Amino acid sequence: MEPAQTLAYRKLYWNNVVRETLTSLSVESMRVKAAAQHALEQGVPADEARESHPAADLFDGRLAIITELGNRIAIADVFPLFACSIGGVDRPLSTAVQCSVFRIITPDGEMFTMPVDEIRCFHALSPELMKRIEALSQQADEEAHEHPFGFAAFASLANADKEQAAPE
Repeated sequence: MEPAQTLAYRKLYWNNVVRETLTSLSVESMRVKAAAQHALEQGVPADEARESHPAADLFDGRLAIITELGNRIAIADVFPLFACSIGGVDRPLSTAVQCSVFRIITPDGEMFTMPVDEIRCFHALSPELMKRIEALSQQADEEAHEHPFGFAAFASLANADKEQAAPE
């Protein structure tokens, strides 16, 4: 494998780790909001309602991304701008951009629209938070027991790349 191809695969792998992590956080954020809404409907005070889900503390600002420019962006909420594939002729194109840009809302209400390739790292104020995030992503990954964190999506894209390059 050429060095340039190795670097491209490493970047692809990292982008998939970021994408899987943010997608998992997005799903968990929806669960936290649904639990809070349910608690409010049951008459629980608003402050307690937000904390009614065990993962609510993931979104209190202790977890953040670090951008290419070194800025720390705390996460209070996150969701992908384009989260689904489109079938048919446009499927390869939609797969290429699916979950590649995320909206991140900070605890102070600031909103950032961030492509995954501009995220340099995840920052958590405790090792336990990172372990919980990895566990969330692995729960969503059917092959978590067979592959390292972030590898399944990377492998599927790399295999698709090989299939396109193969002569018919």
